[in-house]
Amino acid sequence: MSHGKSQLIFRSIKYFCFFLDAALELIKLVLDQGVNVKQIFVDTVGDPDKYANKIRSHFPKIKITVSKKADSLYPVVSASSICAKVVRDQIVQTWKINEFEEDKQIIEYGSGYPGGMKINKRIKFYLFI
Repeated sequence: MSHGKSQLIFRSIKYFCFFLDAALELIKLVLDQGVNVKQIFVDTVGDPDKYANKIRSHFPKIKITVSKKADSLYPVVSASSICAKVVRDQIVQTWKINEFEEDKQIIEYGSGYPGGMKINKRIKFYLFI
């Protein structure tokens, strides 16, 4: 296996684990607040079956639906996506980075998505990449 291919596989596994851990934590947080969750919809980038089985192993009594492009298939996922974007935009607009001096706090983050052009430009600038 080439170095490039092994790096790609490692990165895919790392992201899968990161997103899975985040989903599990969010579900646990909601359940710990006493919410009676009967069904969960998840939009995934990886293999939906593997992702669903992992979540089911932690929450076997909850119906889990995992699919690619879930936001275009299920209205509840579309609505959740819009709500998440609004909240993320509010957070990003008031984002302060404690390690930066005051004059560097005036930053345009754009969408806040890791792949966004503005945020990538800022990250590279501040990390001197």
